[in-house]
Amino acid sequence: MKEKNSAYKEHLRFNSCDFSVVFQEKVRSVLGGPAALFKDTGKLQLTDNQKRKLDDSMKVPVEEIEEKIRSQGADLISIDDEDYPEELRNIYGAPMLLYMKGDRSLLGKEMFAIVGSRKITAYGKAIASDFASKIAGSGFPVVSGLAAGADSSAHKGAMKTGSTVAVLATGIDLCYPAFNELLKKEIEAKGLVLTEFFPGTSAEPFRFPVRNRIISGLSRAVLVVEARRKSGSLITAKYAIDQGREVYAVPGDINRSASEGTNFLIKNAMAHMVTDLSDIEGVSSVKPPEQEITPEEETVGKLIDEGIDNFDDLLERTGMDFGRLSELLFSLEIKNKIVKISNNSYRGV
Repeated sequence: MKEKNSAYKEHLRFNSCDFSVVFQEKVRSVLGGPAALFKDTGKLQLTDNQKRKLDDSMKVPVEEIEEKIRSQGADLISIDDEDYPEELRNIYGAPMLLYMKGDRSLLGKEMFAIVGSRKITAYGKAIASDFASKIAGSGFPVVSGLAAGADSSAHKGAMKTGSTVAVLATGIDLCYPAFNELLKKEIEAKGLVLTEFFPGTSAEPFRFPVRNRIISGLSRAVLVVEARRKSGSLITAKYAIDQGREVYAVPGDINRSASEGTNFLIKNAMAHMVTDLSDIEGVSSVKPPEQEITPEEETVGKLIDEGIDNFDDLLERTGMDFGRLSELLFSLEIKNKIVKISNNSYRGV
């Protein structure tokens, strides 16, 4: 963890204002950063709302907030820091401050993004997990958004062989969706969780597209697994194209709405079609290592193989409490022994 940087004071104050990406880019390109803005707010033509936000920010106890962030095991990185990712620094609207928890050194590695539908099919889950496992095993941390569906599958797949980076649409102290709290903690322990949003910022629809520019901005390329025609995944693909990144897409059933977006990208030459890892330049196949199964995990896995695959039924048969069973099921997913096929049901791999 880095020592306090005095520049974080201005960055934190500016970040608390929750300005638009367009205004953030203007402050960066015209003034060089928040410090110059606070020294002389007359250098830019500000709206009444922007003036109000800046005035309100002077009341924010930024030093106390920084202390609290660090006391919770989180860290900060500003665009002025040497280890700020160069790929991200060069995009339009690069976030001037990031909050993070986990392995900061991953920011110095070349990354690969995998995105897709929240309402993903069983086929899509398997594809996202498999590609993520192979890409992470090839040395590229896999970036995604910690959402349900493809994102979760990608994070779990990546942790079987390597590292993963989750980019949040909330503050670093929150988790959306809430049921991914265990996954978030696992990534904090084995990878990196980061966000540009001020602590306490809750998930709102407009924040997800804003967040997506960071997913693509951190990455050398983006793979879209399954996506509807109008979806956040296609927004991420569009950001990737604008940022000069390679875009890949897995083709799908032409009769499924879940494949409309990926098929659209391929049909319009906006993405390279991928059916095998060899279609992705610079990535080599790595077989996931076998992971040891504990006696408790083995008991749960056998019950699922026998057809007792519903969470409530497993609770009854094992006599475990809710939290312990949740942990074991999550661990079995990470170890690629089971797959969640609905909110409450599982099947063996």
